[in-house]
Amino acid sequence: MKNQIKFIPVLAFAAVAAVSFLRADEPPATPPPAAAPGDNGNRPSPAQMAEHRLKFLTEKLTLTAAEQTQIKAIWANDMVQMKALRADTSLSHEDMRAKRMEIMAASHTQVRAVLTPAQQQIFDALPPEPRGHRGPPPGDKPADAPAPPQQ
Repeated sequence: MKNQIKFIPVLAFAAVAAVSFLRADEPPATPPPAAAPGDNGNRPSPAQMAEHRLKFLTEKLTLTAAEQTQIKAIWANDMVQMKALRADTSLSHEDMRAKRMEIMAASHTQVRAVLTPAQQQIFDALPPEPRGHRGPPPGDKPADAPAPPQQ
C-alpha cells in the first residue's frame, strides 16, 4: 500500500511532462497579431494623442465644432513642423529641444486664442501635458521617494 502511495506523485509528474512534451510540437493556436505600419507597440501615434487631447479639451471646455476644427488645424501644423524638425540632422540636441519648445509654446498660444475668455480661464488652470511613460525629468524626485542612504 505504501508503495502505491509513493507511486502516485511520480505517475502524475510523468503525465504532466508527457503532455508538455507532446504540446511543444504543436503550432500556436493563433498567430500573434501583425503590427500595423508605424505601430510602436503600445505607444499611441501622434494622431491618436491629438485625438485624445482634443476629446479631453472638448470635455473640459465644451468646445464647439468650429473650435475643434481650428484646434485640429493648429495641431496638424505642429505635427508637420515636428516631423520636419526630427528630419533636420544639422541641429544639435539642445537646439532641437529649444525649437521643439518654441513650436509647443506657439501651439499653446494659438489654441488659447481660439477660446472664449471663460474657456481661457479653464484652459490656463489645466495641468501641463504629462510626459508619457518617460518618468520624471532628470533631477526630479517624487515627494515620497526615500532619501539616499547616509554614509
